Amino acid sequence: MSLIGNIFNILKGTWNLQRTITGKQQATASGQGEFLEKSPHHLEYHENMTVQFPEVEHVFSAKKSYLFELHGDAISVFFNEDEPRFFHRFQLENRMTASTLHSCLPDIYKTNYLFQAPNRFTIIHNVTGHQKQYTSETLYTRHFYFSNVLSPDVQA
Repeated sequence: MSLIGNIFNILKGTWNLQRTITGKQQATASGQGEFLEKSPHHLEYHENMTVQFPEVEHVFSAKKSYLFELHGDAISVFFNEDEPRFFHRFQLENRMTASTLHSCLPDIYKTNYLFQAPNRFTIIHNVTGHQKQYTSETLYTRHFYFSNVLSPDVQA
């Protein structure tokens, strides 16, 4: 199995999330995300978080959902809607990082994936546009034992 295939398999399951949003908008969030296997090359991702804005006492709930599809040496990400909408596609640039761009005019989303370990990765969205100027950084962690996840021919 390829390295991107191993990363795709490692995503499966439940993750703890810590998110910080900086820029014009400021917030922190925490919660859980889960990658559910729909088929060997399709994952459905759902997250539930509580969000805190510094100037507001009330804590808000937030949910997101995406579809992840493995295609050869790349992963495509779609917004999980009635009619799934393409978000972006990424390939590994070196052994454990990837970056991609998504244009949603007038906004541009530059996304970086940093796969630090089988139980830890980060997704950073830098968003720029007429009304938007912020960075969202999400750390995904979990307790995970991976002795049978990586193929013998691939080293992390």
